[in-house]
Amino acid sequence: MSSSSSLLQLHEEDLRRLIGQAASGVDKLEHSSGSQFKNALSSSGSDLDEAFDVVERMEFEVRSMSGSQKSEWEAKLKTLRSDLDSLRRKVRKAEQSGPPGKRGSRISGNTPASDQLGSARDRMARSTDRLADGSKRLTEARKLAAEVRRRLGCCIICHIGDSVIGIYGNSD
Repeated sequence: MSSSSSLLQLHEEDLRRLIGQAASGVDKLEHSSGSQFKNALSSSGSDLDEAFDVVERMEFEVRSMSGSQKSEWEAKLKTLRSDLDSLRRKVRKAEQSGPPGKRGSRISGNTPASDQLGSARDRMARSTDRLADGSKRLTEARKLAAEVRRRLGCCIICHIGDSVIGIYGNSD
C-alpha cells in the first residue's frame, strides 16, 4: 500500500466521522428550537466545512495517483462529495426555514419568487465556496511549487495544469 493510499484512508476515516457528526446535527435540527437549534446549525455547518476541506485534501492526493487506484478513489470522492452536498442543502434549508416551531410563519416562505431567490442564494453560496476552495488550492500549489523550487536549487518549472512541461536551471 502506498503512502498516498494510507494517507487517503486516514482522511477517509476522518471524513466519515465528520459526515456522521454533521448528519447527527441535521437530525437535531428537525427536533430542536431556540439556542439548541442555533447550536446544531452552527455545529453542522462547522462539521460540513471541515469535511469539505478534507475532501479537497483527498482530491489533491488523488491527483498524484495513477491507474485503477486513482479511478477507485475518484469514484469514492464523488460519492462522498454528493453526500456532503446533500447534507449542506439540508442545513441551508433548515437555516432558511428556521426552528420547527417557527416554520411557515414567514410571509415570503412559500412563494415562487422566494424559492427562486433561495435557489439563487444557494448557487451564489456554492460559487463562493468553490472560489474560496480554488483560492486555497492555488495557495497550497504555490507553496508546494516554492518548496520544490527551493529544493531544486532555484530552478524554473514550467507547467500547464497538472503536467510539468520542463525544468530549466537557473543561471545563478
